[in-house]
Amino acid sequence: SAVQAHTLVQWIQQGAPRGEGEDPLASSSAVPADPWPLGKPDRIVAFSKAEEIPDNGVFEYRYIYARSPFPNNVWLRAAVVKPGNRKAVHHVLVTIMTPQELQARKSRQGNATGTGIDGFFAAFVPGYDSVTFPEGTGKYLPAGSIMVFQMHYTATGKPETDLTEMGLYLSKEKPKVELKTRSAFNVQFKIPPGESNHETVAEYRFAKEGLLYELMPHMHLRGSWFKYEAMYPDGKSEVLLSVPNYDFKWQHLYRFKEPKRLPAGTRLVCRGGHDNSTQNPDNPDATKTVGFGEQTFDEMFIGYINYSDIPPITVARNSGN
Repeated sequence: SAVQAHTLVQWIQQGAPRGEGEDPLASSSAVPADPWPLGKPDRIVAFSKAEEIPDNGVFEYRYIYARSPFPNNVWLRAAVVKPGNRKAVHHVLVTIMTPQELQARKSRQGNATGTGIDGFFAAFVPGYDSVTFPEGTGKYLPAGSIMVFQMHYTATGKPETDLTEMGLYLSKEKPKVELKTRSAFNVQFKIPPGESNHETVAEYRFAKEGLLYELMPHMHLRGSWFKYEAMYPDGKSEVLLSVPNYDFKWQHLYRFKEPKRLPAGTRLVCRGGHDNSTQNPDNPDATKTVGFGEQTFDEMFIGYINYSDIPPITVARNSGN
């Protein structure tokens, strides 16, 4: 009411003095967060030593390697990345390689740089929830696999350390299908200074018929909106997800209530907007042309997808005919 509003304004003008009685917040105790929301993992993969992060500066991605803790090939129902220091860990992408693949990549470029843009095995990003893989799906972890942790650290103003971990949860039985994480991405865009709605497009084509389970858009601080649209082989189209107010600080995983069946030849087209103007309060610098880059003050345009191929139908034959 108008009376309540006037009283509130008076209270603010007086310096918001504390009222009488006990402070209800003083006696309340915060409930500590469960370190493993999905329960105790079957195995935990941890760094061999703590990573040290300086008090200031801009840091290149670090790549830390760990071997699969299982002696055999396994199927997983979940893989949860738990940052050891949430103040310093910006994001983590975990990819899986054979020792031969890792050695070949390191021989070409010195490390495992570049992993993650076209897909990943497990991840942590701001706002990401720990969830099991969709029902009936699982991720395959071959024996002897090398887990490559891509670590993006940020300075906090004082020296920090980090011991990130990944919890692995075994499937009780072999899943019906293998869950795959891929992406539609664009690394060629250039966002002019002051542009408030610069549109970027990327697409992923389904060579085989598939089931689409989850979507996860990824941009940086200039990301404004993001849309996934299916372009079917018969000429029809369908918007699968529209995020009109993308927030870099809360990067969500969107799961379909029922998986979406996509025919072979379907093009999944991602469109999105970047706001490089002064009207964007998160914009690091509205005077610069911005392109693709790994740091937060650079930009990205990636539409991650979690899907599975549909197994071919096998028809049992009567050997007596």
